[in-house]
Amino acid sequence: MQSGSPLRRVVEEFFARLLDHHPEVGTQLGLHQYDPFMPKAGKEAVEADKRLVIEFREKLLSIDPQALSEDERIDRELAIQMAELSIFNIEEWPMWRMMPYAPEVVGGALYPLFTREYAPYSVRFRSIVSRLSQVPEYLEKSRELLEDPVRVFVDIGIEMSRAMSAFVGMILETSKQLLGEYAREYEEYFHKASDAINRYAEWLMSVRDKAREDFAMGPERFRRLLKLRGIDMEPEEILRFGEEKLAEYKRELARLADLIKPGASIEEVKRMLEAEHPKSFREVLEAYRAAVERARRFVVEKGLATIPPNEELRVLETPPYLIPIIPFAAYIPPAKFEGRLTGIYLVTPVDESKLSRHNYYSISNTSVHEAYPGHHLQLSCAMLNDSLVRLMVEAPEFVEGWAHYCEDLMKEHGFDDTPKHRFVQLLDGVWRAARVIIDVKLSTGQMSFEEAVEFLVRETGMDREAAKAEVKRYTYTPGYQLSYLLGKHMFKELREYAKKRLGSKFSERWFHDTLLYAGSVPIKYAKAILDREIEKLLSKR
Repeated sequence: MQSGSPLRRVVEEFFARLLDHHPEVGTQLGLHQYDPFMPKAGKEAVEADKRLVIEFREKLLSIDPQALSEDERIDRELAIQMAELSIFNIEEWPMWRMMPYAPEVVGGALYPLFTREYAPYSVRFRSIVSRLSQVPEYLEKSRELLEDPVRVFVDIGIEMSRAMSAFVGMILETSKQLLGEYAREYEEYFHKASDAINRYAEWLMSVRDKAREDFAMGPERFRRLLKLRGIDMEPEEILRFGEEKLAEYKRELARLADLIKPGASIEEVKRMLEAEHPKSFREVLEAYRAAVERARRFVVEKGLATIPPNEELRVLETPPYLIPIIPFAAYIPPAKFEGRLTGIYLVTPVDESKLSRHNYYSISNTSVHEAYPGHHLQLSCAMLNDSLVRLMVEAPEFVEGWAHYCEDLMKEHGFDDTPKHRFVQLLDGVWRAARVIIDVKLSTGQMSFEEAVEFLVRETGMDREAAKAEVKRYTYTPGYQLSYLLGKHMFKELREYAKKRLGSKFSERWFHDTLLYAGSVPIKYAKAILDREIEKLLSKR
């Protein structure tokens, strides 16, 4: 973005004001002047956010796109889309009135201070204490938001509160070990915060009986959400796509099962492969770390993409407050402004009876998805783009679609390309296809919570406990779960499109780098960026 351009001034002003409203986001991005502060809570905070984003949209609309560069025109359109989506989430689908987000916000404010080693722990500890001192007031003020509670959302809030209280206790014990008497001087702040979290959980228990059962967004709002995200497909079309893929993947699973063990059923082969797992959760973490290193070396050796300098990935155990919504694994991206691009790959602990969730074949596939060349590589590359707009935009079909696309990409080039690995990869494919179906039907009111759990158990073989945790997340993230499989399909279409246009000038590394370093933008904007770079290549002799 050009220095002094009207767009740059508007975006920089909005970004600074946004971080004043949400200092925890500043911490997540590596702007540590925000570390001591908690966000404001309550209706006044929601109204302030609404005024800020409406004003931002109006300023963007007043900018003449013809006065901007090609990149800036894309950024202006992206920013307008982001603003309109934010207004939709405040006014038309106000989750802030239905779901108690406060425990998740508290966890998100404390977790990076505790885990990211950007400064000595004694320095980070002071910010932890500062935020903890504000937690009781934040939680109390947050109560006024829950005007239209939904039972499943309240249940999630209760689970998160209980886990959050345990997490605060874990931070205190770790701090005592690291800082000794210095940490004990501030112990009361931990206890007061923990007590406030427990009171919040008790309050949610009293709210639960009054909460309504219906959580669905409904067909019209869901359709509008898709349009605002730049997905030009109707829900019915997406549903058919998911159903077709589910049938296709199950046929291929049956073929692979017979190849692995002639005459065996899909379920028999699944049990056989799931039995091949590390013997303890400690060994599980080590197996993930080894898989990450192997995948990174493979990407470099095959030249699949340019890995940015100064990046690293840490494999850690999922913190307690996130376990209710992360049954397997997840990824936390690097902080853009810290200099070193350090991502965190979370693996959820299980007891010995459930280690099959982390079998060796699943560890391989999940590490490709979460690490290299999946989420960690993609989001590390995106952080190097200097556009603040692209830093703020969220495009799940790009982020999740890329990671899912990478699972196929690595197999195409020979990484763990065995029938057993492909079988387990396809099990995940079935899960992603089931997610498309559940996402559309849950969001539009065609499927209940229990029906979604039963569908996931029946179609994927997932155990019921994990299926319930999955569906809980689906209920409050409408339109997100379909992004995995649909996004992969979109990436494959883009690759074929680029191949046809470029012919012998096409290279996968060029294709991947062009998209990765452009930022995590909706696919329709990724195509516009790709078209521009294709024209540049074609113009060269």
